[in-house]
Order: sequence, then structure tokens, then C-alpha cells
Amino acid sequence: MNTAPILRTVLALGCIAAALIATATADPRARLPVPVENTRATAPDLAPFLDRLAAAVRDRDAGFVRAQVDPAFFCARDFGRMCEEGPSAGFENFERLFDLDDRDTGPEYAGWGWRQLGTLVGAQTVGPVPEDNFLNAEVEGRGFLCGPAPPAAASLRAVERFAGEDYWYLWAYVEGTGVALRTGPGTGAPVLERLSFEAVEFTERDARPGPGAPEGWVAVVGPGGREGWVAGRFLRSFVAPRLCYGRGPNGAWRITAHVGGGD
Repeated sequence: MNTAPILRTVLALGCIAAALIATATADPRARLPVPVENTRATAPDLAPFLDRLAAAVRDRDAGFVRAQVDPAFFCARDFGRMCEEGPSAGFENFERLFDLDDRDTGPEYAGWGWRQLGTLVGAQTVGPVPEDNFLNAEVEGRGFLCGPAPPAAASLRAVERFAGEDYWYLWAYVEGTGVALRTGPGTGAPVLERLSFEAVEFTERDARPGPGAPEGWVAVVGPGGREGWVAGRFLRSFVAPRLCYGRGPNGAWRITAHVGGGD
């Protein structure tokens, strides 16, 4: 009896079964792009303004920083209820948010406002608030440029369709191009793949220390369900705090609004 045809059939059926099992168990997620419009270097006079502001923050030049705050400065997404309402509250609200002279902070928090302000001023992306961007609706339509730059509304909806309505808390997006997803928390770990302005899911929300990332490494799930680690500086919350800029009556850039963080 020639058993070769039977054997080939059994092997073929086994391969089909294995493929079906793999298909059923594989993570189906595709890449979820989260593009932003970065005008930090192209908006006229913006980059020099931000560079001078960043230098003042490094030098803790409170006088210069305060002089850049628009009198109508306001707080958006103020979940902590830190800000007051009213036409004359702008400067006071800025001080409440950043407390540049540490009047109301204990010694253990000294300099926190400067560090937070420096992080926002130094954001690598600055851009307009896209139309129908529901996570930043309070600053939409005002002509501001905010850093970090807010993602397009369509990309937020695409992530929500895949991840559910809690995506803003359970997911983040990679802010950068060619960012390494590594097998472990350190630059010595092999690179699984490169990520560019796309959504990833948290495996752990707390960063883990490791070489090459003083801010820590964060465990995430990337495209295709591949688990790995990304340097924390490249991960941006969908409800990250933002600092917004607009032009004053003389055409110069001013600090016009703060969008509070919700993560």
C-alpha cells in the first residue's frame, strides 16, 4: 500500500490546522498612526521665541518668563480646579500652575514648577489644534500653537475604535520617528522594530530604570502584539499637558494657555 498520498494529506491538514490556530491566537492589531502637524521650526519667529524662553527657564529668570505671559492667559482641561475665572486672572493662574518662586510648595517640591515649565517649553513638537479635536476642544479655533502638538481627530477616533473608550488612559503614542521597541529596558537590548508616531498599549504604566533613558523605560504592546520597551521620553499621553502660544497685539508670541494633563 502506497501511504505517501495519505501522509501528504495528513501533513497538509496539520499545516492548515496550525495556521488556523495561529490566526485565532495572534494579536490582530495593525499599526495605528497618530500623526501630528509640527510647526515648531516653520512658524515665523516661533523657534527663536521658544529657544529664548527655554534659556530663561534654565536660568530661572522669572521676570522674563512672566513678561511672556498673555494677560488673557487661561487654563483648559483644568481637572485640578487650580485656576480662577475672570478677565484679570491670567497672570495669577499662570503663577498657580507653575509657582515660579515656590511660595506655596514645600521644600520637597521646590523647583517643580520650573521643571514642568521647562518640559513643556522644550516639547519637540508644537502645532495647531486640529479641527474637531475633542480632547483639546477648549483651545480649538483660537489660532494657538500648542506643544506637544495635538494629534489629528481622525487618528484619535481610529484608536478608540480599536482600543475602546478608555484608550486615552490605557494607551499612549510614540512621538518620534524610528523609535526603538526593544526586548528589554536598556539600549543594549535588541531592537524588535522601529515605531513612528503611532499608538501603543501600556503593559505597565510605571517606568523602569535602565541604561540610555534617564526618564526610564516603559513596557508596551506594539503592532502585531509584539511586547517590548520604549524609552519614556518618546511616549506621549493622549491627554498630556500642553502649553499654547499665540500672538499678542504687537505680533510677538506670547504664552496664551495651559491644557491640563489628565493622565
